[in-house]
Amino acid sequence: MPLGTTAPPAPGQLTRHRLGNGLTVVLLPDPEVPAVAVAVGYDVGYRSEARPGFAHLFEHLMFQGSSSLPKLAHAERVQAAGGAFNAVTQRDHTCYYQVVPAQALELVLFLEADRMRGPRITPETIANQVAVVTEEINQNFLGRPYGGFPAFALPPVLFRDEANSHNGYGDTRSLSGVSPEECERFFADHYGPGGAVLAISGAFDPRHALDLAHTYFGALPARPGPPRRDHAEPPPDQERAHTLTDRLAPPPRSRSAGAAPRPAAPSTWPTCWSRRCSATRSTAGCAAPWSATGRPPRPRSCPRSPARPSTPAPPRRWSPPRSAHPAAPPASSPG
Repeated sequence: MPLGTTAPPAPGQLTRHRLGNGLTVVLLPDPEVPAVAVAVGYDVGYRSEARPGFAHLFEHLMFQGSSSLPKLAHAERVQAAGGAFNAVTQRDHTCYYQVVPAQALELVLFLEADRMRGPRITPETIANQVAVVTEEINQNFLGRPYGGFPAFALPPVLFRDEANSHNGYGDTRSLSGVSPEECERFFADHYGPGGAVLAISGAFDPRHALDLAHTYFGALPARPGPPRRDHAEPPPDQERAHTLTDRLAPPPRSRSAGAAPRPAAPSTWPTCWSRRCSATRSTAGCAAPWSATGRPPRPRSCPRSPARPSTPAPPRRWSPPRSAHPAAPPASSPG
């Protein structure tokens, strides 16, 4: 369904809408579940940061108070409604999400719109969250065997652009210099409605949800974001290798990787998902049409894929579990 369409979708039908300030709203009603999931994704990740680890730190700061709510009020209200929440920062996007009972949908939309209006960031909250991120780095990476390997160890070997090679956590030395003014500029550049997507799924009425989105998000001012950079790099012209020493992991471990080519044009995508059909959209060999959504048809609709005989599986026989030490005598309690 095109952006801006207000006709109610059928259950299980995904629709997209665009508010006047540029916010994209995605609705997927499913009346068979007793809850709703609400996610707000922003078009910014750690490849857009000027300071290593800043995008992830800012994700933490977005829970430290908003335009009209004090510190931690967002988390407290979601939990009081019987819901759960979290957030994640990736290379090119940051997502905040919560799952709540269906009747708490309006509450969550108010909370997300309130922090999209503006976070409440002070030097004290920055220092507090820098300490939290530092502990997260120590616990998840520096304090465990093979921490950050290979996810954070391979990119510096493969890439030369700092945006591609650095990890999203940064370090305490870099993050300690963050100021409230730097946070305000980052928010103004990357957290506007025009660079965000509001997604709602679960048990809700689509018309009512879209009205709530207009009510809480429609009045937010539109803010143009910075142009997206192209971080593509040429493939390595020779083999690159690097050796790391991990004091917590004496057994050696190795990983190898290669640069993948750019995604091919849609004309070279496979026509169907059948393992026996290699036809592409650029050839007329497969008569199975593509759907209006751009998705390939199911394998059974491909005329070039021979039907497999439906032979019933033989009944499974139960057998007692094998002992790890069949020859060992049974243990006896001390007399």
